[in-house]
Amino acid sequence: MKCGNLSRTCFLSYDPDVWLNPDREHLTPYHFVYDPQYPNIPPRDYSSKGYSSKEFKHTEEEIKLNELFQAQWTDKQLMNYADKFWRKIYPDSYKDGNRHQSILSRAKWLCLYGVLFDDAVNYLKSTFGKHGIDEKDIEAMAINNYNSNREKFGSKRNEIYQRRNNGINYNRTRWNAMMN
Repeated sequence: MKCGNLSRTCFLSYDPDVWLNPDREHLTPYHFVYDPQYPNIPPRDYSSKGYSSKEFKHTEEEIKLNELFQAQWTDKQLMNYADKFWRKIYPDSYKDGNRHQSILSRAKWLCLYGVLFDDAVNYLKSTFGKHGIDEKDIEAMAINNYNSNREKFGSKRNEIYQRRNNGINYNRTRWNAMMN
């Protein structure tokens, strides 16, 4: 049995003194009874925001915003800059047990930096796909993060651009202080 990728909360457990119900063969099934005191909450409709668990499509506003970003600093340049930083600060990102969390984190930041979804997925696949992560899993994680952070798309692009132009050298403590 494999015990990797702990960020997916896959844990093994062993308890020699675990309690087992001696009457487990004679359990009474639970019968649900509706209580009008608690209102029935309708499910949220995410379709108007473009949310879907299986796909991500940019809005026209996001595409226009990204076009403005390209004049200042292309997505490819930004990803190269961020990748050098991530490799320096987080060298363990590619080890077993860390890759899943690293993909989730990088997908989030690429969204906040305003990188187009397809470019971000290609970067993540080329970076982590060769380390044994299935490309479908990588794409699903990126879809989840881009949908979750849609309202903040591009909100941190100017910050990383200014850091690069100011030639700021990072260390982990300084980076964490700036992010809080």
